Amino acid sequence: KALSAKERASLAAIGKMVDSNLTSLGLVVSGSTAPLIDVIHPAIQLSKNPVSVAPDGNVVFGFQVANQGDVPLYNVNISDPLAPNCNRTYSELGAQSSPTHIQTYECDVIATETFTNVAFVTASTIGGYSVTNESVAYVTIQHPAISLDKGIISIGTDGMVTYNFVVKNTGDSDLSSITVDDPLVPACSQSHTALPGSYSSAAEWHYTCTAVATTSFT
Repeated sequence: KALSAKERASLAAIGKMVDSNLTSLGLVVSGSTAPLIDVIHPAIQLSKNPVSVAPDGNVVFGFQVANQGDVPLYNVNISDPLAPNCNRTYSELGAQSSPTHIQTYECDVIATETFTNVAFVTASTIGGYSVTNESVAYVTIQHPAISLDKGIISIGTDGMVTYNFVVKNTGDSDLSSITVDDPLVPACSQSHTALPGSYSSAAEWHYTCTAVATTSFT
């Protein structure tokens, strides 16, 4: 039996209502009397990593935000509470299959102490479905420092002077390729492979050396 015009109109109205409700949930539908539901899988990923940490505490971060879903994302907002210079906004990221689904950038911040940094990203589909993600970066700020003490242990009647050297790693980071240069007493110029940070009992290097002095000098 063929449907009357009134029955067809009623079915069309029902189809439009279903279409409206599903669209508000982020589902793309087509048709009216027999809606076809296209299930979407929106997703987003944020990656953040330290690129470099300078001795003055300048930290450079590398960011990458990528659409991992099968539909475009809009109003992409990246927020970094501890490094606001890294905040970014993109109007759109294409679906994962699109060449425009990734954005990368670098930014920097001055840090004085070791810290854990968390950045967040939010975005939405055309139907208003929201997606979020976050990325954690661990930043270690080092404070390298070294001290050198030189003393005289003994002075012989023949002018033979015995010196004592103490080299200390007074910072919180390991040091390598340590060189002591003594221009007036070349015999006391020495090198050492490495010293651990002040956290270690092995953070000191001791040695002695001798040289003949014929006149008083500093």
